[in-house]
Amino acid sequence: MKDRKSLAYLLAFVVASPALADVERRTANDGNLVMEDVPEIPASIVESLTRYQNVRAATFRDWTEDGKGLYITTRFGDVDQLHRVDMPGGARHQLTFYAEPIGGVAREPGSERLLFTRDAGGSEFSQIFLLDPAGVGATMLTDGESRNTAAIWDRGGRRFAYQSTQRNGASNDIWVMEPDEPQAARIVLESPDGTWWGPAEFSASGNQLLATNYVSIEDSRAHLVDLDSGDVTLLAGGADNVSTNYPLAFDDDADGFWLITSQDGDFERLAWQSLAPGSAPEIITGDIPWNVTDAALSDDRRRLAFAVNEDGRSSVYLMDTRSREYRKVDNLPIGVVGNLK
Repeated sequence: MKDRKSLAYLLAFVVASPALADVERRTANDGNLVMEDVPEIPASIVESLTRYQNVRAATFRDWTEDGKGLYITTRFGDVDQLHRVDMPGGARHQLTFYAEPIGGVAREPGSERLLFTRDAGGSEFSQIFLLDPAGVGATMLTDGESRNTAAIWDRGGRRFAYQSTQRNGASNDIWVMEPDEPQAARIVLESPDGTWWGPAEFSASGNQLLATNYVSIEDSRAHLVDLDSGDVTLLAGGADNVSTNYPLAFDDDADGFWLITSQDGDFERLAWQSLAPGSAPEIITGDIPWNVTDAALSDDRRRLAFAVNEDGRSSVYLMDTRSREYRKVDNLPIGVVGNLK
């Protein structure tokens, strides 16, 4: 009984104590964050931390036509804008001044004209624009309503392929457009089931297209699209061989193509595969026990660069496509490598 009285007295003291009853409460983030008895951070500390928080990243997008400079996106104001840098350590020349960030960028072969995508109000319904750096402003090529991404030029710079939802607002189809006649754009592959389809590379003749069908994180498939007949041929992956397969580029000399695949292994590896029906991939990087994350083929098709995620850090390798011998690039800064071109 005595213990019960002592407990009741203690509870009454706690409830009645002014020091405990007066809770300082404040909100942040439009009232979504409620803080009780959390002291406010002094303005001097906030200001001293901005040097570590208010920083910009520069993302490589493409080379200039002469190969001596490059195009990057980096933040100007609140969003990423497109810039050109003409030499190592050179000044940035800003090319776009929009309120929305720049997305993908692809330079037209043999020209300084650029395709870029730009979002609208955070809707992710990005549009494709054509920019001539020597001109004024950019021209929107797509309809302004559908979602358009993954634009790639053919090797002659005459037309480009891209992913678009223009057909019905939902399906991720592949389209082809000549930039000087955007109204004549046409579908070359209709997504049959709502999964994502996107172009990877045009063949040298321009009448074939490597395409990726992304179904899930563990299921992506490589296809060959005949742009004349409309025929679509499954090259790698599929319901009977669930795996990741990302087509990279055609091998013009050997009638095959390069890809990143997880077939018959625990890692995503660089491989080569013949275009002949029923062919299987020939694994190139079987001795590297890490995922190959990105790759790019040189214009002359003689060299291939690929990035590997080695225990959370990227390493870059260079390969001779004829001998298939490769070596690691030394003295790269520690970090994550992406967007090889």
